[in-house]
Amino acid sequence: MKKRITLILIILLSQIFVSALTAEDWMPDETLRRVISETLGVDTLTIADLQKLYELIFDARGVKSLKGLEHATNIKTLLVADEEISDLTPLSDLRNLRELKLFRNQIVDISPLSNLIQLEVLELQNNQIADFTPL
Repeated sequence: MKKRITLILIILLSQIFVSALTAEDWMPDETLRRVISETLGVDTLTIADLQKLYELIFDARGVKSLKGLEHATNIKTLLVADEEISDLTPLSDLRNLRELKLFRNQIVDISPLSNLIQLEVLELQNNQIADFTPL
């Protein structure tokens, strides 16, 4: 019985902690938050909102980080061009991603993309990628 109560308390506390997180905590790039908010038509972006994101297309907005996009688990199309993206880790578990275009960025390491087995289209032109073996 004590274990059950402890487990329930842990679950409740974790829910309170998650709901207390602000968008700045889980998506630090202000421009990315703004682009996604505009795309979804919401004023205040939440993690739950990202579940409704199926397509995201933007270029030359000054985005430096995709951190937080890992919560967009239903996204199928992502096009990010003329940005300053170098870290693809936030994309590593987006298993529904079918079309990924990341041209004219600062990408060197593409190993985070190795798990994206649903990808049908991948474009990585004009980056600094030297090793394509992870794919």
